[in-house]
Amino acid sequence: MKSLSTTTGGLLLGWLVGTALAHTTVSVVTPADGAELDAPPAVIEIQFEHAVHLTSVVLLEPGTQGRNLEFSPHGSSEVFRVEHPDLARGRNEIRWKALSSDGHVISGTLTYVVRSTQSGVR
Repeated sequence: MKSLSTTTGGLLLGWLVGTALAHTTVSVVTPADGAELDAPPAVIEIQFEHAVHLTSVVLLEPGTQGRNLEFSPHGSSEVFRVEHPDLARGRNEIRWKALSSDGHVISGTLTYVVRSTQSGVR
C-alpha cells in the first residue's frame, strides 16, 4: 500500500508537469525580441515550446491605436509567421495572444526599434 506522502507527491508532480505543458512559453523569436534593426524585417517568426492556437497579433506603432497583423498558420502550431509586418521607424510593439492546449489565454509583447535612415537620427 502506498503512503499518503508518496501519493500526494505523485499527484503534485503530475499537476506540475501538466501545468507546465499547458502553459507554454515562447522559445525563439526571429528577429530577437528587443532588436534594433536598420530596416523593417520581411518576416517575424514566433516559436513556442508547445503547440498553441494563436488568436491575435497587434502592432502598436508610434502615434497609432494598433493594427491587426496577419499570421500563419491559422489553427494549432508551434511556429507562426507574420509576413511583411511593415514596421515603422522608431519603437514598434507587437502584442500577441494565444490559447494554450488547456484553453488558458497566454500573451506576450515583442519590441523592435527600426532605426531612421537619416544620418545620426534614431
